Amino acid sequence: MIRYRQKRIVTVLVWVITLLFAEMSQAVSLEQLVDLALKENAGYQSQLHAAAARKAAGWQATSGYGPTVRVSVDHGIGRTSLYTDDDETVPGNTVNFHQTELLFSATQPLLNLEKLSLMKWGTTEITAAEIEMQKAREELVLRVCERYFAFLTAQENSRLAQEESDNLRQQYEEAEQRLLLGSGTITDQQSARSRYEISLAALLEKQTRQELTRKELEEVVGFSFSEKIDGFWEKQLPKIHNDLSYWQEMALQLNCDYRLALVQCLGGKQKLVAAQGAFLPTLDLFADYSRKEPSDTLAGYGETQKDSMFGVRFQMELLSSGRDTFEFTAALKRLAAAEQKVKAERQHLILSLQRLWLSLHNTLQLIEHYATATASSKQFMQSTQEGYLEGKYSLLDVLNSQQEYFRTQSQYKTSHYNYLTLYQQFMKTVGALPLLEDRQ
Repeated sequence: MIRYRQKRIVTVLVWVITLLFAEMSQAVSLEQLVDLALKENAGYQSQLHAAAARKAAGWQATSGYGPTVRVSVDHGIGRTSLYTDDDETVPGNTVNFHQTELLFSATQPLLNLEKLSLMKWGTTEITAAEIEMQKAREELVLRVCERYFAFLTAQENSRLAQEESDNLRQQYEEAEQRLLLGSGTITDQQSARSRYEISLAALLEKQTRQELTRKELEEVVGFSFSEKIDGFWEKQLPKIHNDLSYWQEMALQLNCDYRLALVQCLGGKQKLVAAQGAFLPTLDLFADYSRKEPSDTLAGYGETQKDSMFGVRFQMELLSSGRDTFEFTAALKRLAAAEQKVKAERQHLILSLQRLWLSLHNTLQLIEHYATATASSKQFMQSTQEGYLEGKYSLLDVLNSQQEYFRTQSQYKTSHYNYLTLYQQFMKTVGALPLLEDRQ
């Protein structure tokens, strides 16, 4: 009998441990959600394709200063007539023939300011495309973090609402029991019932919010999942070291929006130089070769003609219907807009870091105050419950102390996740998201 009980206990323990490990294995962490989003989010994939197209266009522009080689083959039917100089009405010799012509041409720019500037602009576009890819990654990871912490906040509030509702239901049942025994009052019973009914409505609201935030998280991840979402409440809050000026200097070097504005401003200058180059002459090195093979001539047989030429070509466009003038004006305006964009992005970056820096430190202080307030409200709730049993307090006092405790605890948990969200926003603004360090 003893051995049977021992085996039974061991079996139950193994079963419980297996369930615990199975539950742990089904939990989805923030890192896994980020990896899923980078693979499944359609909007992110669209941004990557758009950036890749911009990068390809940049490579196309860089090849504009290279050599150009053209080959063409023509085949046609011709007619040659020979007349006397005195009277063209007098019929002379006429022959119909077929002719095949091969043309080969090679050109290499030697001096072309427009193409040279466009080549430099192409390298700028390649850099801009790479920054856009990094920006898309950072924005996606930040959205995942924001919705992840929003879900954890809603989940924690739902759990607290459930716990509060269970306590109020117990208080209501005890108040009814005391009323039946004659030791309670109708006021206590109605107060407990009212608070319990309100808690049910609040619980439904919190559960609905939890489900909505889960759907929002699934939307940004791009994948629907039924697994439990793993929180990291027990993990230590990350701290930001150094002063604000240090992070501002780092952001001016790493922030994607500011870097992109600088690159686009540089590209605007290069496009302006290219527009100016359209008014200047060009100098090209060229080589041409042609071969004509007619089937017949006036001499009565076909004659193969070969021509070849190479040298330097000086060329200048004198009239383009105002196209170059309008292009120069547009490039000038685009450059002015890009320069103002750099100023605006710099100002926005500095102010955003100041705002997030202040919010982080204030939220950290709130967490400390709420932690102390939660402990105090818990002690007050316990002492009120003990005083109620001793007849010092009414049931309404107990209900109020419970309400204050759960409200303070909810604010404490919410401020905790708010800090984690602000931390991710701050690091994204700096350009150093921790979750992207191993995913570049």
